[in-house]
Amino acid sequence: MLAQVLPIHLSSVITFFLLRILTIALALNILFQTTEISELIAALQASHIPQVIVIPVAIILRFLPSLKQDVLYIKQGMKTRGVGLSFWRIISHPAQTYEGFLIPILMRLLMTATELSASAETRGISYPCEKTHYILVDFRLRDSILLIGMLALFAVVIWTSFQSISLF
Repeated sequence: MLAQVLPIHLSSVITFFLLRILTIALALNILFQTTEISELIAALQASHIPQVIVIPVAIILRFLPSLKQDVLYIKQGMKTRGVGLSFWRIISHPAQTYEGFLIPILMRLLMTATELSASAETRGISYPCEKTHYILVDFRLRDSILLIGMLALFAVVIWTSFQSISLF
């Protein structure tokens, strides 16, 4: 019985989490492509999100593009030296991968984190006064229409799911 039920359950769990992760990844991709970090920070602060959340989000969002660029540079440097970074290379030569990729990336991450924290402190991110922004963040008519549309779509999805449950 377990052999019959487990694969179905496991595949549904994997599909469930894959769809959730894919949805979040696509939403974040759109967010990164269409929104500047300063706009997002201004919007989070205008939404009265606590600074305890806004500061880490701001630092992470400034950190990710730098991390991506550092990884590309290190991979290119390894390729130039004749030590490509592939799955089989990692499996067959883990020490060389550790020395050639992980050590440089950790050092770059440490330097980047230091630079970002110094930049944030210079901008007065921990100063307890109210921050001002060049960007005006407000809730416009377009935002209201999109919110109503999304709520209507959500209501339709919930209603159809209840209809399908009542059919059984």
